[in-house]
Amino acid sequence: MTDCFCGRSCRDDWAFSRNKLFSGVCSRYCRETQTQGLSHDGSRTYLKSCTACDSTFELQYAYNRSNQLYCSNSCRLEVESRKHGKKHMTLLAAIYENSSGITSHELYRISERNTTRIKGATGVTNCLKQWVRREVITMEKSSGATFYRWNSNLRPGQVILRWK
Repeated sequence: MTDCFCGRSCRDDWAFSRNKLFSGVCSRYCRETQTQGLSHDGSRTYLKSCTACDSTFELQYAYNRSNQLYCSNSCRLEVESRKHGKKHMTLLAAIYENSSGITSHELYRISERNTTRIKGATGVTNCLKQWVRREVITMEKSSGATFYRWNSNLRPGQVILRWK
């Protein structure tokens, strides 16, 4: 186990970790703090937009609030109830959160951490083809790796609700 800069331990066993998207930090909250170059302060909150609607919510350090993507449970259920909604949300959220881009191998490792399994980097590529066709994400092939970047002004949940 490694430790996050906030002091919490980052689990090596992803099955029991709430943070399934980011390596080296314990949560989305700590990733945001680290990205902004701030020191740890558990009382700080970040105003974030729901991935499914236009509502905002406060991302907090509390364990059950630090990886929040949705403003409410109803938004989460609306996205995940779509066909393959949870699988697509996992992949699209990872691409959206990594603004510099992410490879299909990294996306495969992220999918292994979740309950929705995808068979290899090729499976990731096949799963994301429809989003490339719709120009939600861009795909670049370079020396054996496929690289994905977010290309839409919509958030991942909004994209899934719009086209599914």
